[in-house]
Amino acid sequence: SVYLMYDHNFNSKWQIVGGVRVEDYKQETDTFSLATAEPIASVIDEQSVLPSLGVNWRFADTQQLRLALSKTVARPDFKETANSQFFENEFNVIIRGNPLLEISEVANLDLRWEWYFGDNDRDQLSVAGFLKEMEDPIERVVQPASGTAGNSRTFRNALDGEVYGVEVEARKEFLLGSGGSTAIFVDFNAAYIESDVTLENGETSLLQGAPEYTANIVAGYDNFATGHQVTLLYN
Repeated sequence: SVYLMYDHNFNSKWQIVGGVRVEDYKQETDTFSLATAEPIASVIDEQSVLPSLGVNWRFADTQQLRLALSKTVARPDFKETANSQFFENEFNVIIRGNPLLEISEVANLDLRWEWYFGDNDRDQLSVAGFLKEMEDPIERVVQPASGTAGNSRTFRNALDGEVYGVEVEARKEFLLGSGGSTAIFVDFNAAYIESDVTLENGETSLLQGAPEYTANIVAGYDNFATGHQVTLLYN
């Protein structure tokens, strides 16, 4: 892969970061048919050009807007493309790969407002909106079968899909003692997510594996003098 980036500041308010990454990717998975013993190869051999552009606007001393555009790819791994099966203990199902899977291309758009408040650069509040437009998204689906074979899953490419939503993130630190050598802090992050995919038959459904919401909260204690930190995480 090759990557090129350009970063430029216009006075003290505007910043533009642009770049492009070129990736030459090849993955080959060789298996065979259990019925005929004939070899089955899954080959992914593609070159991807992945541009990105970011614009930051510092419209106040403690606030800024960030706009980010980018193109990324999601590649299937060896298990997802191998014509073989394995047992997944967590969900008690059989998983079979699909040698015909293709790379999924994703166009990303993010707009984020950030506010840094308090006496340090760690206290902040941000609100962001995001959109992902996907071509050939990869999903794990139930494999049509009867009997014990009906308890199996495989992978497929849908035609297209999108994921969009809103994310809120905040952090507040409280210094302890007169010297400020220790502190407690609280981090919070939550997102509301909508998704849909279009299938080959024209029907639409939710994107498999995409949650409707996520939430995380972290509380912790920092000792800056010793470098020790204790955290409690809930999600």
